[in-house]
Amino acid sequence: MVPADDAAAPTAQSFDFSHLKQLDIEGETRWYDMPRVWPGFRLKVRCTDPTVNRTMWMGRREIVAKLEGREMPVETSDKQERRYREEDRELLPEFAIVGWENLTDGVGRPVPFSVEAGKQLLAKLPAWILDPLRKFCMEPTNFARAINFDAIAGKSPAASPGS
Repeated sequence: MVPADDAAAPTAQSFDFSHLKQLDIEGETRWYDMPRVWPGFRLKVRCTDPTVNRTMWMGRREIVAKLEGREMPVETSDKQERRYREEDRELLPEFAIVGWENLTDGVGRPVPFSVEAGKQLLAKLPAWILDPLRKFCMEPTNFARAINFDAIAGKSPAASPGS
């Protein structure tokens, strides 16, 4: 005989996992505050896929190296990290930064975001300010929406354990 509690337990066939669509971060953006750059300044960024971006960038570098008839250098991890940082100064404005706000010129006019302006900004940022931005953009959990598991299970928040 099956206990009553087990009889009603969902099975993989009866559970459709449709709530996982909420974890899709495509198109999700977040504000990233950068008060050390300018008071109130912040970037609007989207998540970058470091694997895709790095593969795309490395593929482009390898093609250029082959066309120029040279070998790709073997690098130490420190040297490689510095190279990745410099490459990201170019890549982030193209693939991750989609806007900014609260940046004004010398007479108080808003400075509009453009890929070129973004590259100019990142070219001037010291590594200790740039690196946290790079990490933020590469971390999908910074862009994922919260899932209300109680609502999916049909429970009221008051009925959930631990509340």
